[in-house]
Amino acid sequence: MACGTGACAVVAVGRQNGLLDDDVTVSLPGGELLLRWLGTGEVILEGPVEEVFEGDWPVQDTTL
Repeated sequence: MACGTGACAVVAVGRQNGLLDDDVTVSLPGGELLLRWLGTGEVILEGPVEEVFEGDWPVQDTTL
């Protein structure tokens, strides 16, 4: 319901192009994300966390 990685990327590009402030609220179907541009290429992301998937991934033994 939300893509934190995508939101960070969009804010970083928007900030680098002077289109956004350092602090941005992004509204997504899963909730609001608060993003803060640190000016060093880093973005701090805050928002709700909810488990939406659980599964198992078989790991093949490659030590043979």
